[in-house]
Amino acid sequence: MAKKYLKRIFDDELEEVLDMIGAVLIVGPKWCGKTTTAEQHAKSVLKLQDPDNRENYLKTADIKPSLLLKGEKPRLIDEWQVALYYGMQLEQVLMNLKEMDYTS
Repeated sequence: MAKKYLKRIFDDELEEVLDMIGAVLIVGPKWCGKTTTAEQHAKSVLKLQDPDNRENYLKTADIKPSLLLKGEKPRLIDEWQVALYYGMQLEQVLMNLKEMDYTS
């Protein structure tokens, strides 16, 4: 049986921000509900930590990172720091977001 999502105080603020801009970074300690909260607002999800697809995602991040941003907005890219760890530059991520009209 799936657990029912308990709305958080942050949900309303997140919805407002997503209406204004297309990208947000949610930070917090492990297991505090960052991904669960983001999934409630996302229309598409990419989980970079997925063991079945991780290697392909990292290769894509290295060759053409904008492909990882394709998907219905707002798009959740979970554990995106994995791509940064493997060599994708933060400036490159931000440039791709701007090109795809995620930020203003």
